[in-house]
Amino acid sequence: MSEIFNVRHNISAMFAHRQATLNNGTLTKALERLSSGYRINRASDDAAGLAVSEKLRTQVRGYQVAARNIQDGQSMVQTAESALQTVHDILQRMRELAVQAANGVYSDSDRSLIQLEVDQLINELDRMSTSVEFNEKKILGPKNTKADIVFGIDTGSAVTTPALAGLQASLTTLTDALKKANIDFRLSLVTVGDGSVPEDTRKVLDFTNNITAFQAALNAVAVDFDFSPGYNAIANLFNVYTPFVGTMNGGIPSYASDAKRFLLYAPENDDPVGTEIDNLASGAPPGPPNTNANGEAAARNILLDPNVDGKTDDTVTTYVLTNDLVPGTIAAYDALVVDNDLGVINSNQSVAAYQTDIMPKIAQDIIDKAGDREDPISIQASANKNGLIMLDLPADVRAGNLHVYDVSVLTQAKAESAIGKIDDGINRVSRMRAKLGAQSNRLDHAYQFALVAAEGMQSAESRIRDTDMAAEMIEFTKAQVLSQAANAMLAQANLRPQNVLTLLG
Repeated sequence: MSEIFNVRHNISAMFAHRQATLNNGTLTKALERLSSGYRINRASDDAAGLAVSEKLRTQVRGYQVAARNIQDGQSMVQTAESALQTVHDILQRMRELAVQAANGVYSDSDRSLIQLEVDQLINELDRMSTSVEFNEKKILGPKNTKADIVFGIDTGSAVTTPALAGLQASLTTLTDALKKANIDFRLSLVTVGDGSVPEDTRKVLDFTNNITAFQAALNAVAVDFDFSPGYNAIANLFNVYTPFVGTMNGGIPSYASDAKRFLLYAPENDDPVGTEIDNLASGAPPGPPNTNANGEAAARNILLDPNVDGKTDDTVTTYVLTNDLVPGTIAAYDALVVDNDLGVINSNQSVAAYQTDIMPKIAQDIIDKAGDREDPISIQASANKNGLIMLDLPADVRAGNLHVYDVSVLTQAKAESAIGKIDDGINRVSRMRAKLGAQSNRLDHAYQFALVAAEGMQSAESRIRDTDMAAEMIEFTKAQVLSQAANAMLAQANLRPQNVLTLLG
C-alpha cells in the first residue's frame, strides 16, 4: 500500500509502459504481415520455416524455368517437323515425276526434261539438310559427314585376286556415290604379307583426296603365290596400321578426329585362314607359330571391340571380303564385322557383281554411317540434375541418307526403279516424323508435369511463408485494442503520483 506514496519510481506507469511496448510490437508485426502478405519476413520470424521455404522456392523457380525449356524444345521439334513436311512434299513430287517418266508414251528425250526437275529437287534436299536451323543451331543436317576409308589387302595368296580385281574395277562406283552424297572422304591403302618373298614388301599409301593417284596405287597391287598362313598377315596389317588403335607409327597419320572410319579388308582366303579368323574372333590361341602377338591384339581390338581407347565413337566399320567361304559357315564372321549390317561379303564373284551389287551396298552403308547425327540435343526438363530429355532429331535428310541421291528417270526401266527408291525415302521420312511426333507428345507430358510440380511446391511454400490474412487480422485487432488500453492505463498511471500533493496541503 505504501506504493501509493512512492514518487521516485512510478511502478504502475512502468508496468503500463512495458505492456504498451509489447502490444505495439505485436501490432507492428501484425501490420507488417498484413501489408507484405508474408508470415515470415525475416529469419527470426521462423528460422526452420524460412529454410524449408527457401528450398521450396528453389524447386518452384526451377520447375518454372524447366517448363520454359520444354516449350523451347517443343518449338525446335515443331520446326524440324515442318521441315520434314517439306521434304515429304519434295519426295512426293519426285515420285510423281518418276511415275510419269515410267509411262511408255514418253521418249528418252522427254524423260531427260523430267530429269531436270528431279535433279533440282535432289539438290534442294541437300540444301535443306544443311540450312534448317533453330536459334542458329542446325537441326537436320548431320554433324559428321567425313569418312576415312582404308583398303587393306593381304597379298599372301592368289585367291585374293577376285576381291582385289573387284575393288580395283569398282573404286569409282564407291567414290562417285560418296561425292554425289556430299561425303567428305579420304582413301588410304595398306598391303601386307608375311615377308617370305620379295613381292611381300609392305606398301602404305597415306590418306589422300587424289582419286587418280589412289586408283594407280590400287592397280599396282600385285598378288604373290606363297600360300602362307594368312593369320600373320592379318596381325601385321593391324600392327602396322596403328591409327586403327589410336596411336602413331612410322609417320602414318591418325584419322581425323571427327571422321567415321571404314576398312575394306580383302584377306588371304585359303582354308587355314578360315580357322585362323575364327580363332581371332573367338579369342582362341592362334594357330600359326609366327603370329605377331601385338598384331593379334590390335586386330582383335579393332575387329571385335567397338570401344577402342575408351571412346564409344571409335568404332571402325569393317567389311571383310571373303572368297572361298560362304557367309555363315563360320559364326565368328558375324563378330568380325563390327557395326555393319551388311555382314561378311562373299567376294568370289565377277567384277560386274562388284560394280552392280557389292560396292553400291558398301557405298550406301558408308553414306548412312558417315551421315549419322551425334550428340542428341538435350532439354533440361526438371528443377534438379539428371533431369535431361534427349531429343533424337532426324539424322540427315540429304538425298544420300534417303537413298535417292542417284534417282534417274532417263529411261523407262530407270524410272520404274526410281519409284521404289523414292518410296523407300518417303518411308524413311515418315519414320522420322513419327519419331518427332512421339517426342513431341513426350514433351507435352513433361511440360504438364513441370507445371503440376511447380504448383504443388508453390502450395507447400505458401502454407509455410504466406500470411493467413483472417488469423492475422484477428491478431491485429486484439493487438490494437490492447495497445489502446495500455496507452490509456499508462496515462492513468502517470496521474497517480499527483495524489501525493494532497498530503502537502
